[in-house]
Amino acid sequence: MVPDFLTARDGGNSLEAGLDTVLSTPRERLGRELGQLYPDGCMPTTVRRLAEGDLGALHWLGEGLLNGQTGTAA
Repeated sequence: MVPDFLTARDGGNSLEAGLDTVLSTPRERLGRELGQLYPDGCMPTTVRRLAEGDLGALHWLGEGLLNGQTGTAA
């Protein structure tokens, strides 16, 4: 299951607009959708930081989406 906020349906026609939509997801939605992936509450640190709306984690997500890379958050 992919969290719905990652689909960026309202992101317009450009990658940058889609990224802006994803990275502007309200904190409550991030927590709710990522929490569904970990119902026991045992999230990896990076996912927990995303769920909390941590700016560093969101920056990491944006860079990863833009560059097509994965790794750990700084």
